[in-house]
Amino acid sequence: MSESFLPVRLKTLKPNLYLGFELYIKLPHKMVLYADSNSVLEQSRMESLKAKKVRKLFIKDSDEKNYQEFIDKSLSAIMNNESATIEEKAEVIGDTAENSAEQIFERPQEKSSYLSAQTTSQNLIKYLGENDKLLKSIFNRKLSESDNSPDTLMHKHSLNSAGLIIGFAEFMQVSKDKIEVMGMAGLFHDIAFSLYDKEYKGCFFKKMVELSATELTKYKEHPKLGTELLQDKDYASKELLDYILKHEERIGGNGFPNKLQKLSNEQAIINLCIHYDRFHTCLGMEMAEVFEDINLNQIGNFDLDLIKKFKEFLKNNNLNS
Repeated sequence: MSESFLPVRLKTLKPNLYLGFELYIKLPHKMVLYADSNSVLEQSRMESLKAKKVRKLFIKDSDEKNYQEFIDKSLSAIMNNESATIEEKAEVIGDTAENSAEQIFERPQEKSSYLSAQTTSQNLIKYLGENDKLLKSIFNRKLSESDNSPDTLMHKHSLNSAGLIIGFAEFMQVSKDKIEVMGMAGLFHDIAFSLYDKEYKGCFFKKMVELSATELTKYKEHPKLGTELLQDKDYASKELLDYILKHEERIGGNGFPNKLQKLSNEQAIINLCIHYDRFHTCLGMEMAEVFEDINLNQIGNFDLDLIKKFKEFLKNNNLNS
């Protein structure tokens, strides 16, 4: 049986650390070894790859654990570096988290993607809890002109949603044992996006009032389709499946797929955070515009007290302007 490979973003491979795994470049018909497990990637080699517009390299599936250990070392090194700026720290944690999101969307049904999401959620909980300026810096990270595809935008939306959910859940004093899965829901909630063709992927970047009847029908299928991708997996928790299925529900009864009028506190937090970042990241609205829209058009869809708490949370994290 031939070895399968996993893509990793070049941005996640920080220089001057021993890799501990083999690194490959993909050619049209084969994988070519670029660096062995004992290699250290010097800055000059990294710059050379960037100059050649190499965005992804590849590792063997069997090396995924070693890659994750490398990521953990990279994160720990930058987050514990007192001379590193908040922007540099946000860049590293953002790059690694978006790499995880990319893996989730490309291979949503594999256990490795689930475990990657779990690790990413744990890291966000740890590092957001240690620095109250980090969330804003993660949101402020810009996509490069050469890397602004709809898929990449969706990866950013997943990361932003996860960070927002974790931060707001902690602000709302949700129990720690629930926040990890809530963060994973932020990463997984739109995984059905990967099932849509190019025409209908565009639905995720429009307001629902702008969708045609056919587009709206297709778009409303995504929570159920996303749940179905994981529902027969013994490693996928029931809580996560429930969060994915209900992430478009609204207490006014006009959400979907089941027009629910009652949500748990955790689900309400998830849904409000996802809504906020969808309007910001996917629809391109300024943060202040999004919150104004929530105040004007979403009263009745979200609990008023929750909206007030969310406004306080956004202000505390400078995410309302």
